[in-house]
Amino acid sequence: MSSMTEASSEEHDFPTETVKFGPERMYIDCWVKKQTYDTFKEILGSGMQYHLQSNELLRNVFELGPPLVLDETTLKTMKIPRFERHLYNSAAFKARTKARSKCRDKRADVGEVF
Repeated sequence: MSSMTEASSEEHDFPTETVKFGPERMYIDCWVKKQTYDTFKEILGSGMQYHLQSNELLRNVFELGPPLVLDETTLKTMKIPRFERHLYNSAAFKARTKARSKCRDKRADVGEVF
């Protein structure tokens, strides 16, 4: 029965995922690559992005080539200015607040006496 499941999963197109790390992107477009990525992610945890950027072994596994060497000016141009980050965070906070208020109970708990 597992061979039937494998055959049916191979017949369908795999949904491509994009993993961003620094200025680079990695496209996960097959099941083997997805399983490999998930395994490394489970082992490395929050250090996965750092290792994708600088670890030569991991870059070879995912065929990313040698690590990119970025100078300070390139890093500065990639960084989002503080004011833009503030605007983005404010908009996200407002959207979250609106979404939460729609889900909250509209009835007031006024007048309940024990």
